[in-house]
Amino acid sequence: MKNKFALLAGLAAVAFSTPASAADLVIRIAGSTAMRSQVNTTLTTGLGYTLVAATNAAPGSANFHVYSKVTNTPNTGDKTIIKTSYGGSVGGVQAVAQGLTTLSWLPNDAVAGTPTTSVPAVEAVPADLAFSDVWQNATVFNTPTLSDTIVGVVQFRWVTNEGSPITNITPQQARVLYSSGELPLSFFTGNTTDVATKVYAFGRDPDSGTRVTSFAETGLGTNPTVVQYKPTLSGSQPSTTITEIFPYPATTQFGISYVTGNGGESSGSSLAGFMGSTSASVPVRASAGFTTGQVAAAQIYAVAPLGTSDAGTAVTNGATIIGYNGRNPAAGTALANEIKNGSYHFWSYLHCMHNGLTGDKLAFYNSITSTLTTTDAGGIKLSEMAVQRFSDGGNIFLK
Repeated sequence: MKNKFALLAGLAAVAFSTPASAADLVIRIAGSTAMRSQVNTTLTTGLGYTLVAATNAAPGSANFHVYSKVTNTPNTGDKTIIKTSYGGSVGGVQAVAQGLTTLSWLPNDAVAGTPTTSVPAVEAVPADLAFSDVWQNATVFNTPTLSDTIVGVVQFRWVTNEGSPITNITPQQARVLYSSGELPLSFFTGNTTDVATKVYAFGRDPDSGTRVTSFAETGLGTNPTVVQYKPTLSGSQPSTTITEIFPYPATTQFGISYVTGNGGESSGSSLAGFMGSTSASVPVRASAGFTTGQVAAAQIYAVAPLGTSDAGTAVTNGATIIGYNGRNPAAGTALANEIKNGSYHFWSYLHCMHNGLTGDKLAFYNSITSTLTTTDAGGIKLSEMAVQRFSDGGNIFLK
C-alpha cells in the first residue's frame, strides 16, 4: 500500500512538472494589480483554467501566476498556458506598447503550488496584454494606440494614518498638499491651534494607476511633479511607529528621471502599512538617517490614496478612511452605490489593452474581457453604472 501511494504521488508530480509542448499556446498578462483577484477568479471559475502555481499563498494577492487548460489546439493534448507578471498600470501600458522583453515570469513548467518554489525570471518575450487602471493617454506611453476594452470599475479611498484627526480632503487641499509635500493641520481641521502641526503627503510611485487616478481626479494632472515623503517604521503590524520621514530619493523609472520627492511607494500594501502607524514624535530629514539640518521631532500626520483592498488593510492596522470632497460612504454597498449614481468621484475604469493580437491570442483576449465585463469586476458591473466618464479625473455624466 505504501508503494502504491508513493507511485501515485510520483505520477502527480510528473503530471504537474511535465514541460510545456512546443505547440502549447502561451499568453502573458502584465499591468495593474488592482483586480488580480477578480482575474484569478475569472480564469479559474469563468474560463475553466487550472491554477498551477503562484508566488503567494493567497493567489489573489500574487504578482506571478501560471494557469493551464487543455484546449487540444492545434493538436490533441495541447494546452493554453496563461502567465502573469503584475506590477503597475503605467508599466503594463509601456510593456505592451513598446513590446518590452524585460519582464519576469514564472517558467511554463513551474513547480505546482501556492506558493510555488519556482522563481520568476526574465524571458525575452513581450507581454500579450495588460490591465490598467487608467486610459493609455493618461500615461507617458501614448503611441502606438492600443486596442482597449473597459472591463470594470476600480474604487479608491483617501486614508489618514493612525491617530490623525483628519476627516476629509478636498481636491484643492490635495493639490496644494502634493505640490508642496506638506500642509498645516489647520487646513483640514479649521482650528488655529493646529497651525504648527504638519500633515505630509504619502503616496505611490509613477508606475501606479492609483497615483495617476488620484492626481487626475484632484486636478494635479496625470503626470505632475509632486513631493511625497517616505517613512521609516519600527515595530511590526499592527503596532508600528513612524520614526522619521524624508522625501523619496531621485530615481529613474521607464527611462524617465524623477526628482527628489517625486517618487513613491511601489506597492499599495506597503503604503497601507505606513498608514497604519502612529506618528507622535517624528523628525523630518533630507534622507534616511541623515540628521544634519533635520526638522526636530514632533507630532505629524499623513494622508495617502489607496485602492479599497489596501485601504481596508490600513484600517485593520489602525488607519482611518476619510471623506473625499465631503463624501465618505461606508465600504462595500454604500460606496458602490455612490459611485454608480455619481455622488462619489474617486474611481476609475479598469482597462484591458493589447497591440495587434490575432488568432487564438485575440480570441482569448475577447473571452477574458467579455467575461470580466459581464461580472462584478471590482464589485460593480459596468451595466449597473448610471454614470460614465471619458477620461481619468474627467467630468462625470449620466449615461
